[in-house]
Parts: sequence; C-alpha cells; structure tokens
Amino acid sequence: MRVYEDAIQVMIIRAETVPGERLAVIGQSYHEMREVMWPAIRLHLRQLVSIRCISDSDMSATFKNGSVIFCYSEDRPGQLRGRHFSGAMIMERIAEQEIMKLIDAGVIPPRYAPPPKPEFGL
Repeated sequence: MRVYEDAIQVMIIRAETVPGERLAVIGQSYHEMREVMWPAIRLHLRQLVSIRCISDSDMSATFKNGSVIFCYSEDRPGQLRGRHFSGAMIMERIAEQEIMKLIDAGVIPPRYAPPPKPEFGL
C-alpha cells in the first residue's frame, strides 16, 4: 500500500500545481475503489486548502485551479471512454509485484519499498 500512497501524493501535487489537469485513479473493482481506495484518497484531499469540492457520489475531487481527480474501476471500462485524461494511475496488484522487482534490482529508489518485516529469533 505504501507504493500507492506515494503515487497518490504525486498525483495530488500534480493536480495542485498544473491548472486544468484531468487525472484518474483506476482500481481493480468498483468495490475496491469505493470501500478501500476512495476513503484513503479522500483523507489526503480533506487536508488541502486547494480543494474546491469533494464528491463522494462520483468519487472525484475538484481543485480551485480547475484540476480534477477521478476514481474509476476496471470492471466498468465504459466510464473511461472519451474522458481525455492528462494522467492516470492504475492500481494493480501485479503492478505492485513488478515495482517490488524494480526496487530489488535498484531501478526504483528504496523509499518506495514497504517497511521490512520484523524478524523473530529463537
């Protein structure tokens, strides 16, 4: 989940600094987005003074500079057609595994790595 949180922070910074951005967060299922990801994203957004409004009904946030972050799911692909996004983040479990391989190979900085698991000795 740490990788996702950092990616969400980057997306929020982009929405705050670039006027008129249309950004999408795309999860695996509607249930995952509604019950897990949207509440986490909303917590980040509620702390910002640059937010104009947060809509829980359509899982979107509008910034004062006109940028918008939308949340969608892969199981409803029709919602993505014709939206003309300037950026998107796809929340895939397989993507997280691939990212961990890149971290292990030294391609991605280790700050994106999850904290180490505690080791218990006998």
